[in-house]
Amino acid sequence: MLRLGVLSLAILAVGAFGPRDCVAPNTDLQIAAVSGTGVTAYCCEGNTAVCFIVHNVGTGVARASTATVTFDFPNAPLPVSMPVAPIGPGGSSAVISVPIPAGCFNVDCDFQIQVDTGGVVTESSETNNIATGRCSG
Repeated sequence: MLRLGVLSLAILAVGAFGPRDCVAPNTDLQIAAVSGTGVTAYCCEGNTAVCFIVHNVGTGVARASTATVTFDFPNAPLPVSMPVAPIGPGGSSAVISVPIPAGCFNVDCDFQIQVDTGGVVTESSETNNIATGRCSG
């Protein structure tokens, strides 16, 4: 009888707290333009800065991380990093504004934005952490 009682208790525990309840929530960071679409959507403040928002479309809290905008200079790329505060599930960062460095405009200024540059956030998808853009000179 005692074994049956323990077995019944074990079945109740698994039924009440099934395997899906033990899975850690996932985070998933994505980059979004403040307004508009296309390669110029990230250009703001009169084409003097690159502006974007980081969304957490996952179910877990994304810890503090770094976003990097890498500007395409003729001799070598120039990365500029900015901190990103922790973001709750379904939440967004404040608008992140990175000034465009002098000399980037060689007619246009091309750049790449990457979130979680240091790889500190465990995400369900790492494939949506990069966006590219161009500000017209």
